[in-house]
Amino acid sequence: MAGPRAGRTASVLADAGPVLVLGAALVVETLSERPLRPLEAVLAATAVLALALRRSHPVAVVAVVGTAVVALLASGPPLLATNLALLVAAGSGVVHARRRSAVTAVVGLAVVAWTGGFLLDDTPDLGSDAVSSAWIAVPLLVGGVMRRQASRTRAAEEESRAAAAVLRAERERIARELHDVVGHTLAVVVLHSRAGSAALRQGDETAAAEALAVVETMGRDALADVRRLVALEQTPADETAAPGLSQLDALVARVRRAGLPVVVGVAGDLTRLPPGVDAAAYRLVQEALTNVVKHAGPDAHVRVAVSVGGGAVELEVEDDGAGPPASEAGAMGAAAGGHGLVGMAERVGLYGGRFESGPRAPHGFRVRAELPLAPA
Repeated sequence: MAGPRAGRTASVLADAGPVLVLGAALVVETLSERPLRPLEAVLAATAVLALALRRSHPVAVVAVVGTAVVALLASGPPLLATNLALLVAAGSGVVHARRRSAVTAVVGLAVVAWTGGFLLDDTPDLGSDAVSSAWIAVPLLVGGVMRRQASRTRAAEEESRAAAAVLRAERERIARELHDVVGHTLAVVVLHSRAGSAALRQGDETAAAEALAVVETMGRDALADVRRLVALEQTPADETAAPGLSQLDALVARVRRAGLPVVVGVAGDLTRLPPGVDAAAYRLVQEALTNVVKHAGPDAHVRVAVSVGGGAVELEVEDDGAGPPASEAGAMGAAAGGHGLVGMAERVGLYGGRFESGPRAPHGFRVRAELPLAPA
């Protein structure tokens, strides 16, 4: 809250500061040195007050202040306050106007200064007038330096924002990857832990040992995946092997070890998929199988179908288990930070594909996705 408020305060002071200072100087000058007639007072006040808009309407302010100064010079001796207002307007015109508008402002101010010199002298001297008009170069040069500095500052800020956006996207990607890895592993680990506990209660030490061995293997694999994700922070993307459908058999084997029978059907060549599509397809199947392990129940049967052809890869994962409750099916994944079905739909959307999920008849759940092999 303090940051935006401080920024607004600084902006108001920048707009109003010169107006207040030059306004006070104008009052002192008119009371002590040169009383103003009503029209002159209006012109002088206009020249000073217009500076409040010099950043939002720089060219218009230059025109207004220049006109007021010329009119004042035509009616009497120059006023220091209004001449200083012209300097401020000139500098602001260079800093804040667009490039062509800034050039126009420079030319207009030079003409105003030149004309003012002639109006003050009934016997013009080109050399003297040129020297007296040279003061206009001061704010123009200062304004040019400030304009270049502001341009560099804006470029640095834009670069910083772009870098921050890349960092946020990378963090979101890693968070999604961690969810996919850890979520799938924990689902299988919990299932085997239950099986191991049941085996111990029944005195079946062999079955309990097998269940614990699977838990150990799954934990070790998950730890390796997490280490790989951490290594991504220091490893170029093209040097890191992303998961893909070539690892589908290993993924399915873990689910089978959890006690769920899985039938896999593959049609087409999985070796020629684009890397991004390949990784996305693997993660979709992994997340769908994780949901099956969580919700389908121990007696469910699972079918995984992968088909490559017609410029797309089609995925389907279905089970005949109990599935999530109807109220959960539509929102499953939202409670997990958007990495369940919602996250799957978002992942497919990134590639311009299609995603469907929902209960299947007579019971169970189905997930379908289609990912184009080439950008739409």
